[in-house]
Amino acid sequence: MREIPPEFLVTKNRPPVDSMFGFGDNLTLVSYIPKSKNKKKNVVFVSSMYHDAKIDEATGDDKKPEIITFYNSTKGGVDVVDMMMDKYSVSRNSWRWPLTVFFALLNIVCANLYVLYAHNPQNKLKRRKFIKKVCMTLLEDTLKRRLQNIRLPKSLRTEIGRLFPKAAEAITSTNSQTLQCQAKRCVFCTRSKDQR
Repeated sequence: MREIPPEFLVTKNRPPVDSMFGFGDNLTLVSYIPKSKNKKKNVVFVSSMYHDAKIDEATGDDKKPEIITFYNSTKGGVDVVDMMMDKYSVSRNSWRWPLTVFFALLNIVCANLYVLYAHNPQNKLKRRKFIKKVCMTLLEDTLKRRLQNIRLPKSLRTEIGRLFPKAAEAITSTNSQTLQCQAKRCVFCTRSKDQR
């Protein structure tokens, strides 16, 4: 907001449907006050596409600048993606901005992946189940690696085993053989009873 001149933000003493334009090198700044009960409402836009103070005649008494009407006619995709990201979001509150950026990127990626997935009429998964499947695919290698860690609490290993039963069976049989082998070579087991 610091970069916007204060005259563009002040709504006092400006009539409704008033537009104020500012022109820079390659940018146009517009401040528009719509008809509303809230007299303090102000719409501010920056555009690199429009370089004139043209008002869209099709808006009639609203006298909206062409910059705003063009945005309104093309913003549908942005709103749909925002709604998709809000409905199923991985975002968590964090003071670390890289984590916040990562969560935002992950939300956008999930929305885009589902659009590509749903484009094929043979794909039948609902969005929630699709996102869950993507998450499990991303986590699978890590969880299987953690399942092999014998120092992990048994309750956690049981939960992971429930998610990947085949991997749990294979690891259980391997671990039991490994434990027997380790027991034979264990320092404590090979010492005589009087040394203990």
